[in-house]
Formats: sequence, C-alpha cells, structure tokens
Amino acid sequence: EAEEEPETPTTLSVTFDANADDAAFAGDKSPVTKELTLNADGAVVLPTAETLGLAYAGFTFVGWATEATGNKVYADGATVAATDITTLSLYAIWKVKTVNVIFYANGDNASFGDSKMLTKPLDIPGNRATLPKADTIALSNTGYDFAGWAESETGDKKYEDGAAIPVTTQTSFTLYAVWKAKSLTITFYAGEAAGGAMETQTVTAGELTPLKSVSELGFTYEGHALAGWSTDATAEKVVYTANVERKWYEDTSLYAVWSNEQPITITFDPNGATGEKKTQDVYPGIATHLTEISALNFIRDGYTFAGWAEAKDGEVVYKDNGKLSLEAGKADFTLYAVWVTTTWDFSLN
Repeated sequence: EAEEEPETPTTLSVTFDANADDAAFAGDKSPVTKELTLNADGAVVLPTAETLGLAYAGFTFVGWATEATGNKVYADGATVAATDITTLSLYAIWKVKTVNVIFYANGDNASFGDSKMLTKPLDIPGNRATLPKADTIALSNTGYDFAGWAESETGDKKYEDGAAIPVTTQTSFTLYAVWKAKSLTITFYAGEAAGGAMETQTVTAGELTPLKSVSELGFTYEGHALAGWSTDATAEKVVYTANVERKWYEDTSLYAVWSNEQPITITFDPNGATGEKKTQDVYPGIATHLTEISALNFIRDGYTFAGWAEAKDGEVVYKDNGKLSLEAGKADFTLYAVWVTTTWDFSLN
C-alpha cells in the first residue's frame, strides 16, 4: 500500500518578541504569535509593527532579528520564504530616537569654549532627554554661577543642570543659559607714598558700577592728584580712570597712580550715537588707557564702534581702550567716535 505524502504546510506560525523591557504590543509586553497564510510562492508577508501595535517610547523600530541579540534579518512588513519551516521566532530591533537641542550661552562673557552657541543631539529613551552637565560642554561665564536653563533669552529657569526633560513630538528645541551674578571684591591700594592704605569695594558682576572716589577711600598724597588706577603693583600706567563706571566680572586689585602735573582733559564725542559727551583726565607722562566704549554707554543701532578719531570725519587714531601718553603743556582736546555699518554673514557652510 503506497505511503501517503505529508501535507504541504499552508501556514507559518510566527512569534514576535518586543525584545525590550518597556516595549510592548498594544500595551502588552508578552510575545505575540500569529498564524500567517502562505501565498502561492510559499511565502508570508509579515504584519507591520504598526499593525501589531508595537511601540517603545523614545525608540524607532528598525526591523526583526532571528535572535534576541542578532542583527536585522527582516525589514518591517517583509516577505519571508517559508517552504522549509513551520515556525519562526522574531525579535524586534530598536534604535534610540534623538532630538537636537540648541544651547545658547546667553551672556556677554558666556561661551562654550570659543562659541556662543552649541547644537547637540540627545538620545530620548522613554521620551526624555537628559541635558548634559554644564561642565561637560565647556559652558562658562566669568563672574557668574550657572543656574540652569530657560526657554527664552530673558526667561526664568525651567530646567536644572543635567535635568531629564520630556520630549513628545519635537525634533529640536532651544535652551538659554541662566546665570547668577557673583559678588566681587575690588581691592584698592594707595601705595607707600600715600601711607600704604588699603580699602575694598563690593560690586555685583555685570552691573555698571562706579569706583569709589579717592575721598570715599580716604587716600591722600600731599601735592598729588589721583591720575587713575593700575592693575599692576608697579602703578606705572593708568588702566582705569579715577571716576570710571564700568561692569566688573572678577575680583580685581587696583593700585593708585599719582601725579603732581596738571591734567589734560579729553572729551569723548558720541558722533552720531546716543549718549552724552563724557570726559577723562589724563596726566602728562603717564601711559593711560582710554575709557572703554562700553563704560561710556554710547550706542548706535546698526553700527559697530571702530575707534577714536581726532576730527569729526577723521580716521581711527586710537582703538577702544587704546593707550596713549601725553606731554605736559598739551591742550585739552576731543576724540570723536568712529562708527562702521554692522554687516552680517548669512552664508551657509
């Protein structure tokens, strides 16, 4: 009696495994088995991940492996030849999603090394992105402590340093550093000729602050006037004028520079910018830095300060905070701000 030939299989039993602790099929983490009907070519078409309800927050489905730690063998919805098999186990392969975060240092002296902006892709497992710690992205701002991140340039802190933040449908978002100004100390030294006195002044970083006057400090040197302040103990040149008002960003030691000469007065003309004319006394024979443009508070929208000219329409003679030395007998004079149109480069690299 002739043997009966085995029946040709008409289905393939496929077991799908989500293959991650938090991955699931429509909320169920258990493997799912489907009986798939073979087509005329002895093959089956795998159901898509969407059809199976397969999801894993913060990850993208890549395809199927035949081992839990294997490489991708089948793409989503692939056709599988099943002529020699009746069962098949498949394991989901996942790739973590990312979101691009644009960080702004957000401060006059703030930076990420040598850049004011940093774009960084962050993994978002579980639909949460963990922000990098400030010290791992070289974020610094002289005179300030980092306080966290805001969602606008002037906004309040929303996220702490290294916080995990929720990400839903965003592909990118922008954060601005929030800073807390430090309390700084300016230390004044009168010099031995003036009795060796020392005084201090407390200032807040980034705030426009005038230095204490020589009378407030109680410094005196008979027959001499305070020409200004040096940042060097030799006190041979003036870096800051006696009445300078500027922003300070670090603890600073200042050394009195004295003169028994009559001062020469320089008048700074804003020359088209907003702001009132300001003056600076320069003492003959003492190398002196001109007052910084930021301390003069001259502003001209759409223009950049280029330096100082000796005539209203003249060429630049002194750069910002430039140094000069004047001879006795020179008359008082005026310096005129030189402005150049600000240009922007919108080219793409």
